[in-house]
Amino acid sequence: ANNWKIKRSVILALHEVGLSMAYTSIVLFFGFSIFNMSTFGGTKALGMLVSITLLVAMFSNLILLPSLLLTLERSMTVKYEKNTSADLPTSGEKKTDLSVKNRPV
Repeated sequence: ANNWKIKRSVILALHEVGLSMAYTSIVLFFGFSIFNMSTFGGTKALGMLVSITLLVAMFSNLILLPSLLLTLERSMTVKYEKNTSADLPTSGEKKTDLSVKNRPV
């Protein structure tokens, strides 16, 4: 009902950058997981934490974020339709222009 094509935008974004995002996250995951072979506890913990964070971030960006955006589209469409139907003038009413150019200074 509105001009925001969120579903189409999400699909295009995933097609454009989804594979690159996955490759980058996987390469960085393996790069930081090398730190897990260290004998120093701090370096080992850093490797583990960053590796897990990269995987969680990748799955969140590829799965969770698009689904949240599509949910947002549904709720915004319903809200938009309710607001526009309330703003429509009833028969016999004149709709006033609320633009900035017609306001007194």
